[in-house]
Order: sequence, then C-alpha cells, then structure tokens
Amino acid sequence: MSPGERPPLGLIVEGHGELASFPSLVAAITGHQGLHVPIENARGYGGVVSNLQDHLDDLVSIKHPWGVIVCVDLRDPLCDGLFATCADLRAHVEAGIGDWIATRQGSDVFEPLPETIRVVIQVQVFESWWLADAESVRALAEFEIDEEECHWTNVDEEVTNPARWLRDHMVNPINLKSPSLARTVVAGMQPEQARARSPSFDKFHREVSTAVSGWLAAICAA
Repeated sequence: MSPGERPPLGLIVEGHGELASFPSLVAAITGHQGLHVPIENARGYGGVVSNLQDHLDDLVSIKHPWGVIVCVDLRDPLCDGLFATCADLRAHVEAGIGDWIATRQGSDVFEPLPETIRVVIQVQVFESWWLADAESVRALAEFEIDEEECHWTNVDEEVTNPARWLRDHMVNPINLKSPSLARTVVAGMQPEQARARSPSFDKFHREVSTAVSGWLAAICAA
C-alpha cells in the first residue's frame, strides 16, 4: 500500500465532541482541507485505558493511517484515583501501544503498521483547549465572558475545572458535551493562539503537523 493510499492520520479519542470537531481542527492546524482523518471513539477515558488495543485493531486493520494519535483527558482518571500523575497515565497508554505493536507486527491484517503512534494527554480536558483560545469562545452567543477573566498564560494549570468554568459563564444552560457545540467552538478556534496558552494543545498541534508532513514527504518520495 503506497503512502498516497493511506490516510495521513488516524485518531483515537474519548468522546463525541472530539469525534465531531477534530477533522476541522486537523484542517486548521495543517492548512489542508478535506484530509481523510478516520477517528475511533473510545466513549470515555475507560475505553482508552482498558480497550486501547481493540481500537487500534479496528483503526489500523481497516484504514492503515500513516500516523496515529491517541487522545485522553487527564482530569477524570486522576480524580477517579486510577493514576497519580499525568506521567503515570501516559506511561500506561504508551505501554499498551508497545504491546500492541509487538503482537501485531508481521500480520498481514495490520500491515502496513502506522509509522508513528503518539499519545496526547488533554490537560485538564478537551474543554481546556477551548479556553486556550478564549477570544473565540467569547464570540459565541452561548457564553458571556469578560475579557479580563481570560489572561491565562497556561490554561492547563490555571483552570483546573474547565467544565465548571464554562457552566458558570453560560447565557442559558446547555450541554457542554454536545457534539454540535464542540463543532461550533472548534470551527472558530485559532490554533496558533491556543497553542501559546496550552502546552497540551501545543503537543497535539506538533504531533498532527509532524504526522501530516511526514505523510506528504513520503508521497513526494514515492
């Protein structure tokens, strides 16, 4: 299978909001519209922590993406006592990836394997990335936000409960987990602004850019 026959990137995410909005986010980061970005929805952090290999099986055996990024929120696994630190969560997910590669390598079903499989921990949660570009959120009718409240330099650390923060600034009660809301928020995001205020989003930005640029280079070299 040539690089041009493979998607540049596949994603494993933990929620409907990411599923609905990440294709447009990848397009905004890379500047390439219309990229095929297959996504596996693990339906909660437990699906990533406990069933990661099943999701990798489905994603790779069917789509064979050039690169894979696994995204999982930090806040809930830590609050539920499953892990003590971000590093512990990352190590667990990376160990699962390593085991998956070791047991699938050489199998026709999974070849070609991804060139890279990276882990991005969303600190604290996906909604933290919304607040990393608070100007775009302020522009939405759903929220009432004072500009003076949003002078964060590291939103990952400075807003420990983004969902509560957003609920406190709603004009009317809305479902923060609504895929349509996530799609609307992300459609207005400025990735360069967000990466300056969120180290975890900057990590996602870099991994997306690296995967897509590697895929493009492989196509040119083929």
